[in-house]
Amino acid sequence: MKFKLRGPKFGSFGADGLVFAIRKERHVQRYLVFILIFFILGIIFDFNYNLYALGLVYFLLLIIFELFNTSIEILCDFVTEDHAIEIKRIKDLSAGAIFVHGFFGGTLLVVTCLMYVLR
Repeated sequence: MKFKLRGPKFGSFGADGLVFAIRKERHVQRYLVFILIFFILGIIFDFNYNLYALGLVYFLLLIIFELFNTSIEILCDFVTEDHAIEIKRIKDLSAGAIFVHGFFGGTLLVVTCLMYVLR
């Protein structure tokens, strides 16, 4: 007799959410293109492992923030379809986290890449 685990398949919900984000969210699609471009540039300019690690952490955090932002926006839209100022503030705050990370982290990544390429 085979032993079978009963219950939810662990990881399937996360995979479903990630597939949904990749298919439906244009920002996540853009970030994946940026990751591809970053790694192509890394091959062309022969980035070291530290720069690859910096880029990987930057892009993973960007995608994580975007997934949180998307889930907050979907939840807010589910709670109310009215255009309440509180809902707008909640959405703006979650988008602000992406902006801060994108601006400062992106600037750091670009400057680091330029310093590496131009030396």
